[in-house]
Amino acid sequence: MRFPMALFPIPMFCLVIGCGGGGSSSSSGGSGSVPEISSISPQSLSQNSLGTLLTVSGSGFQSGATIEWNGVPLSTTIFGDTKLTTTIPTADLTTQGNVNITVNNTGTGNAVSNAMVFEVTGPAANQTWVRSVSGIGTLNWISSDIVHGELYASMASTDPNSPNSILPVDPVAGTAASPVPAGNNPDRMTISSDSSYLWAGIDGDHTIQRFLLPGLSPDISFPLPTDPQLGPEQAVSLEAAPVGPHTIAVVAGSFGIDPPGNGVYVFDDAVQRPNSIAGPIAPGGAMIDWIQWGADDSTIYGDQYTTMDAGGIADIQVSPAGAQLLSYGGGLTVQPTISQFVPGTGLLYSFGGVYNPVSDTVVGGYSLPETGTEACTPDSTIGRYYCFTAYSADGVDITYFELWVFDLNSFAFLNRISFGTSSNGTAVTGRMLRLVRWGRAGLALATYAGGSQYGNGGLFLIDGAAVNPNATPDSTQGTAGVSMPNNQ
Repeated sequence: MRFPMALFPIPMFCLVIGCGGGGSSSSSGGSGSVPEISSISPQSLSQNSLGTLLTVSGSGFQSGATIEWNGVPLSTTIFGDTKLTTTIPTADLTTQGNVNITVNNTGTGNAVSNAMVFEVTGPAANQTWVRSVSGIGTLNWISSDIVHGELYASMASTDPNSPNSILPVDPVAGTAASPVPAGNNPDRMTISSDSSYLWAGIDGDHTIQRFLLPGLSPDISFPLPTDPQLGPEQAVSLEAAPVGPHTIAVVAGSFGIDPPGNGVYVFDDAVQRPNSIAGPIAPGGAMIDWIQWGADDSTIYGDQYTTMDAGGIADIQVSPAGAQLLSYGGGLTVQPTISQFVPGTGLLYSFGGVYNPVSDTVVGGYSLPETGTEACTPDSTIGRYYCFTAYSADGVDITYFELWVFDLNSFAFLNRISFGTSSNGTAVTGRMLRLVRWGRAGLALATYAGGSQYGNGGLFLIDGAAVNPNATPDSTQGTAGVSMPNNQ
């Protein structure tokens, strides 16, 4: 069974615009060009929530751009021409209902974008629930499509119910739709920046298949590069570019060898860019098993999953000519199998550790159980870091299944929810594989079979106050967890 790969950071410089502030036009588009919103995050908050960061993604945002709340400008921070953020005032969250979110290029003739609907929902719950998705057993990966409100599970060739397929999952209903055939053993998946494509590595066919979203219609397919001995390879790490929807980066290699990675490649649609980074089989090749784009399409970070040899974080420059390894140093013992990069902080979150990949330094960490398996994910919009753990304590052969929640920025412990143990029955089973966010207050956990101590794998949906205390849960079905003190 494989384990997750990684994600990474570089600092971004921004321009803070005062409420309703104007300014001269610059960046993309001509004078008076109309901005366009493709997504907002979060899409809702519960009534009387505290002020929360709102991220608006799209195109054509200019130097005077402001986010508008039902036409009223909010103080806006600009990250280039594709991303804006603002803090929603607490006073604007006192009344339930729908709000129109627009972007106004105030410095270029007040050109106003299309509107996206933000919902102020009913009061938040004080409980956290978990439920399993029926019919999902042996899965390789999950991805979350926040634009279309779907989860996608790649089902292994050995799954007894839906082998060699991708299952769309409605996380609100907690049900899987009909399986979509996806070749021999679909595995790693990634979603394009505009949620128009889902890319999947098809391990048994040694290809990458692209699907059109939200319908999961098969689109282009192309073979992966071969190794220096012309042997077939798989996508051991696959990541969509953060800006260009047609661009992906892939580590080609084989899950059956150690280390699995054997070269880094960049593709536009099905066309490989000329320059790539050789793997360890080639003379002088780099040991890179996982990759993650930086804040834009010009930088990729990577490393080994063991970090035993090169160590540290690989800094890869990306240009129209392809990928070039600039440096590989620092000697950090980064644990990349469950890592993510947060553009807002410019940091890499890996298990319980937090790293700056530019300076190759440890920034901080979260206090997690010392043994067991974890799947973690950050959410910078509400400043939280989540780890679902399965661990044994005090030398007793009992496995505890728990969600641990921390403040993303201060590393402080916030909550610990128990969903049972292997001795008294648990609502979650399996060893941790991958954790992703969905909905207003949801997490999706993928697990794999771990023998008698952990149980069978599956897909589990967590929803409620421990995930987001300021949001109305999308569902209150399932088994209620129990809040625990911060001790082990």
